[in-house]
Amino acid sequence: MSFLANLSEYIVGCRFSDADRREAALHTIDALIAYAAGACTDEGRALRERMFVRAASQPVARTSPVPFGFDEQNLLDRLLLKSATIRLTEVDDIHLASCITPASVIVPTACELFTDTSTSKNAMCDFLDSILIGYEVMSKLGMAIDGARIVYQGIWSTLFCAAFGAAAVSARQLRLPQAQVQHALALALNLSIGATRSGCVAAMVAANGFTGEPAAIDSRWFQRMYGIQVDTERLRADLHEAVEIYQTSLKPYCSAKQVIPAIEGLRAILTKQGVSREDV
Repeated sequence: MSFLANLSEYIVGCRFSDADRREAALHTIDALIAYAAGACTDEGRALRERMFVRAASQPVARTSPVPFGFDEQNLLDRLLLKSATIRLTEVDDIHLASCITPASVIVPTACELFTDTSTSKNAMCDFLDSILIGYEVMSKLGMAIDGARIVYQGIWSTLFCAAFGAAAVSARQLRLPQAQVQHALALALNLSIGATRSGCVAAMVAANGFTGEPAAIDSRWFQRMYGIQVDTERLRADLHEAVEIYQTSLKPYCSAKQVIPAIEGLRAILTKQGVSREDV
């Protein structure tokens, strides 16, 4: 069985425990709070204005500061705004082994595609399962391309893996059959610089009969296309368990993860040793 065939089988059929779902709910709430906070910042307001307010008030032209039209009623445009707003807060969670911030991709995708308003337990379980699948798939791809190292080559692993993670979530939310999931993932690999919205598009067009090349990742295509080696065995590891979300850290401060220990250390000195600002 090819790698994407194996992965698509997992996306279609995997179910998780209640404990795993509680962890997914915690990360979902954290991301939604980040979105609410980010939307109130100057940057968040400017982003929404540029996308929707300014786009609605002027025609799209070559000289327009808006590169193309946006519509707030369009699911894909809302997804783009939410993903960017969560990420700009710098308080979204991070999977250190892959250097990926999955919440900014996975949570808005799952929320935008969730259409079951019954609030039944089964609906909530399906929603949280799609979140868990997204965390697993996106983080594992990040580790497979050695995201924590290639960031020093100028490749941001969150951006690179976003389409793949969003495609996995979208395929599960859209309840695509296994064959179409394979094509959604294959198409997403060709859109690995296209971020969250592209992954959602990959699943949608796969649902309408568009196909990709599922066997490509099993060959040297990935290296020829992107100049990156991919270790598919890391993608297969613990595939039927919720592993990566437990390796994803929630941030107590709006900061890059690498700086948080220094912030906490300073906070401890100031509070536990009675050091005042005047002393500093």
